[in-house]
Amino acid sequence: MTRVRILTAGLLAVLGAGRAGAINVVLDYTYDTQGFFNNATAKATIEKAAADFSALLNDSMGALNPVSDFVGSFSTFRWEYSLNFTHPGNNAAPTVTLTNAPLAANEYRIYA
Repeated sequence: MTRVRILTAGLLAVLGAGRAGAINVVLDYTYDTQGFFNNATAKATIEKAAADFSALLNDSMGALNPVSDFVGSFSTFRWEYSLNFTHPGNNAAPTVTLTNAPLAANEYRIYA
């Protein structure tokens, strides 16, 4: 239950106080290799927190479609990125690196 509290506190810190609902907070359990969220109570708790934040946030964000080439009159621009985070299944190494992962418009993804 402590881990759920930490994750919920993390949601609060990252998302801050919100307004009224256009951002969709998406929980991704891909890296839950220890099966923590197989526990129905833990999963329901974090999903409730994500739903509450989704309802509060009224900002909007465009889709994230990296590796786009923008060709101008005099130059070409290519935008790429990578996301590095500690593997949530073991809270230590190895660091997970996602390169050019797309996100839908108005999606805020949290790896739980």
